[in-house]
Amino acid sequence: MILPPSYKQCVPALALAVLLAFPAAASPAEPAEQRPCMDELEKFCKEVQPGEGRIIKCLQEHDRELSTVCLDKVLSILKRVDEAKQACGQDIAKFCPDVKPGGGRLVKCLSPHFTELAPACREKFGPIRARYEAGAKSAQ
Repeated sequence: MILPPSYKQCVPALALAVLLAFPAAASPAEPAEQRPCMDELEKFCKEVQPGEGRIIKCLQEHDRELSTVCLDKVLSILKRVDEAKQACGQDIAKFCPDVKPGGGRLVKCLSPHFTELAPACREKFGPIRARYEAGAKSAQ
């Protein structure tokens, strides 16, 4: 396996980082760079239910079969996971200890505490929160 196994233990931070990782739907006409991993998701992870880091775990299991573009994206996500874990791990433990990652639950949990979050977490979480809230409004 190319990807470090230690990332498997970062599920709460992973959930935050993955929110920005893949578009919900990508047009097949878009270049691969704009829809990284869509082919791999269809081929290897079609039956995987999103949430709790299952998509990234699936891609990790097939890391030797991923395209360069997809592998670069996965590695980028894992880097953000590590950054999110460092920045928000204590805040997640403090404000959301019993929240199951996935489905936007961590975003919903952390959002009311935004001003109480550590500065580094606010910096990482702010764009995720804004994008999540914008997506929720457009779905109404």
